[in-house]
This record gives sequence, structure tokens and C-alpha cells, in this order.
Amino acid sequence: MVVRKSDRSSDARSPLIQVTQPLQIVVIPMLQSINNSPDYIGSGFASPLQINVQGGIQLSAKTSNIEESIYIILRTDLGERVYRPAFGSRLSELMYEPLNLQTLLQIRLYVEEALQMWEPRINLRGVQTEPDPIRGKVNITISYQPKGSHDIRSLVYPFYLASAPEKPYE
Repeated sequence: MVVRKSDRSSDARSPLIQVTQPLQIVVIPMLQSINNSPDYIGSGFASPLQINVQGGIQLSAKTSNIEESIYIILRTDLGERVYRPAFGSRLSELMYEPLNLQTLLQIRLYVEEALQMWEPRINLRGVQTEPDPIRGKVNITISYQPKGSHDIRSLVYPFYLASAPEKPYE
């Protein structure tokens, strides 16, 4: 294909760019190769940032990268990131809420919507909440499957609704 600019001074009605040969579009079946290889999961800096044995920055790959990403999504409040204000979850809105059925259902809803929005590498299979009223926390069990894999994994994320009750002084 040859693309050239036309001279506007010669003809006022001529287009700026003329194509001398028709365009050919080639479709490469990349999606199949992406889904069949675990490389699409990627790798990145470990979270929290750590130094490895060689003195470089610790990297995480494959399923550990997905788990770290889930933790980052759930720990980040909406509006916390300046250039991506919609990133994160709404879990912080439930801080200091009473530990009842409505709060447990909202936790499940907020986790599901955040992970479906921000973690495209997984198929979310379920979210369960297990309250621990003595410690003032809810264990959130996230069941997921990495896309392109038959491996079903689960992750427990502790969410604290309030600080632990203090013991009275004796």
C-alpha cells in the first residue's frame, strides 16, 4: 500500500490522503494462543514490595500474582487512586457497620462487583462470608478459577469491621 499526500494547491477538491491499493486486513488468531498458555496471567512486582536474595525487586508470577492483585483490589478504596478513581472496592464503606445479615450480603456484593470489574484473569465461582463476632471480623472466602485453567482456587481475605473489643481493666 502506498499512501501519499496530495498537493492541495493543484486541486481544492482532492483528498489529503490517497490510497493507491486496497487495504488488506489480516486476522491473527491470538485469543486461542492466549487462552491455552498460562503466560497471559503475567508477572509483576510482589506486593508488598520486597527485595529478593540477589538484591533486586521480588517478582510474583502466575497464581500468586492473581492473589496479590485480588488483595490490592479489595484493600483499595474507591477514589484512592488519582488517575483511576473507579479502581478498588467499596468494602471500606462497611467499616464499623453492625455484624448482621445485611452487612454480610453487602460484603459479598461489593467483593463480587470489584473482582468482576478489575480482575479479568479469573472466573469468579463464589464469595462466602464467615463472621467472627468475637474478633470483629469477617473471613471472606473467594472461590475462583484462572481463565484457561481447570484449577479451582480459593482465597481467604480477612475483613475487620471494627477493632477487637478491649478487656476491661481489673
